[in-house]
Amino acid sequence: MFGYSSEQFFYCYFLYVIYASVLECNQLLNSLLLLDHIHLFNNPFYLLMKNQEVKKNPEFLKNVLELNGDTELIRALELSLNAINELDLDQLNRIGLNVYQRGKWTVNQILQHLIDWERIWCYRAILFARAEGSIPDAHDQEIMGKNSNANDLSVLQLVNELRAVRYATMALFESFDEKIRKTNCVFFEYEMPLYTIGLTITAHQIHHFNIIQERYVPLGGV
Repeated sequence: MFGYSSEQFFYCYFLYVIYASVLECNQLLNSLLLLDHIHLFNNPFYLLMKNQEVKKNPEFLKNVLELNGDTELIRALELSLNAINELDLDQLNRIGLNVYQRGKWTVNQILQHLIDWERIWCYRAILFARAEGSIPDAHDQEIMGKNSNANDLSVLQLVNELRAVRYATMALFESFDEKIRKTNCVFFEYEMPLYTIGLTITAHQIHHFNIIQERYVPLGGV
């Protein structure tokens, strides 16, 4: 089965039983099973066990709420739209493709990153709102940023797209009733009520707009 001998199969199944009994004890399991030193990573049982792990990241949710200042969801989305409308396009154009440190994203790439991840978070919200049953996958933001063509687009085009996406996001979360907004969402390292997915979008923008203000605006001169 799966290209393994019977002996290997039952050995891996034995490890699976041990592992499954303590799913949330990753550090202990790594010590007990020495996973960094045995070759289980391509084993189907090991992959199944890893997919069943549920990690919780309360610090992430705490940061989301702090960045939003305990603002209610719909109001937070409205304020985030105001922030987009108040962007100084002339200032961003003066910054151009300059970065404050080699290897960092340009302002264009940051705007594209916000657009991409807002769409991803909305997709996740829809899956949980409709109780479809799929668990959203994780995505690599660095790979996505590297393969975007944001630097070939104008700041105006990117800001207009971000604004359009935000209007759609507002409509989406306004359409959810109270029961849906309180749906518990559990996926990879996160566990949160559905409405905080919307607050994650606004917190994400606040975070990156702060970085632009603090680290990129000085690059554009007066």
